[in-house]
Amino acid sequence: MTARDVSFHALRFGRSAALYETRARIQARMADALVDLWGQRPAPGRVLEFGCGTGLLTDRLSRRFFKASVLATDASLGMLEAAMLQLHRPGYLDFSEQDAEGSAPPAIAVAARAPYDLIAAGALVQWFPDLGRHLRFASSLTAPGGHYLVSGFARRNFPELNALLSEPPFSYTRFPGHDPDAVEKAAAASGWNVLAFLDWEEKEVLPSPRHVLRMLQDLGSVRDPREGGRMNRANLEFLLREYGNRFAEGDGVRLTWRPWAALLEKASA
Repeated sequence: MTARDVSFHALRFGRSAALYETRARIQARMADALVDLWGQRPAPGRVLEFGCGTGLLTDRLSRRFFKASVLATDASLGMLEAAMLQLHRPGYLDFSEQDAEGSAPPAIAVAARAPYDLIAAGALVQWFPDLGRHLRFASSLTAPGGHYLVSGFARRNFPELNALLSEPPFSYTRFPGHDPDAVEKAAAASGWNVLAFLDWEEKEVLPSPRHVLRMLQDLGSVRDPREGGRMNRANLEFLLREYGNRFAEGDGVRLTWRPWAALLEKASA
């Protein structure tokens, strides 16, 4: 992800902060899955969260590890402000601006507390084309034997929408996400052992294609228009029409999610 990509996504997610949690049903379940993967392991002392958003995973981490020092970070100031308003817990929970992609050094506040016993990121890493670079960055901040609770979406996420966007007039060639085999390969090459991995599929029926696009906008899940055909009025009408024609189901249209969640352990040197 380039600096341009980071700025675009940070801006989009910041604008979505007010509505994000009203739409983030799948993301909330992914946060629950990550905490469940921890099981009965001893609680970490220092926790770093990447991409905290409005605090879905942050809240779960700070409650599960109530004695741990948790530093929640995000590249979007809008998201950070929303999380800070909802999760004001002085003494154990702090916030800092941080891009998690890995192309730049960590922020001073993040580096000062390293190394961390646990790093966590919920529904974030699908936006990083170079997953290995991100995982190496996470490893550089993790103590020996430390862990990473991480979730994201597969490249096969939203197959209905992607099928349309891969065709003219859009012709997108890059789709966000990492499939399970790619996650395991990147983890092994970046100094992580995969201790547990879950992936699943969830289908939902929304009233119309417009409801699909509105939900994605409210979640901040909008592709940079510079990567493919622009969404002008004619293209938008084409997309809505074709989505309704091809993916009608019951009284609405189908949307398929393909999330995953993993527990990684930093390999011994």
